[in-house]
Amino acid sequence: MSTQLFISGPAHAWVGGGPYNWSGLNTWNFVGYSRNGLSVQITPIWEDIEADHAAKMPADAAMFGQRATVSGIFVKYDEAVVTSIASFGTSVDPGGFDDNALGLLAVSENVAYPLLISSPYYFKTAYGLMVPGFLFYASILDNPYDVTLSLRPKTPSLGWRALPVFGNGSGSSFQPGVQPLIASRLYTNLLPSPLPSPT
Repeated sequence: MSTQLFISGPAHAWVGGGPYNWSGLNTWNFVGYSRNGLSVQITPIWEDIEADHAAKMPADAAMFGQRATVSGIFVKYDEAVVTSIASFGTSVDPGGFDDNALGLLAVSENVAYPLLISSPYYFKTAYGLMVPGFLFYASILDNPYDVTLSLRPKTPSLGWRALPVFGNGSGSSFQPGVQPLIASRLYTNLLPSPLPSPT
């Protein structure tokens, strides 16, 4: 196949209202549209294995999954959804932590939430096998919540870190949290159908 140009279309971003369950319908909250799209960075996690026969070099490297981050500067967005994201899962106003919130576990205590990003132009024939988007099973806000208050449009910067979830099954039959926990997933390119409305 020859090289070509790809345009993913306006990136739609949603966050889930709770832990994602593949077998059930999640409540999706539309975050909005960013200024220059959304940056998705997926980085493999390698750990060097040292052995004396290799001297200062690693004798091998072990794969320990992946890490993923998503970031963007939002211009047209839902203020209530962004405020909820910035509360870090606490029931109090942003900026406060009560009721033993410090030290809480993001996935185990249901503070992490699914993050859904779609590429609405993926279906174009000219784009062939371009991925339709990403569904990160568990994510947390993991960068400075950067907001400038001025006469100009408010443009909060949001950045998420994806966390792996453990469960059973593979492919579209993966079930987060289902015993025995023999598989893990950071994300999938299999998006819910139909997609929630970007409103």
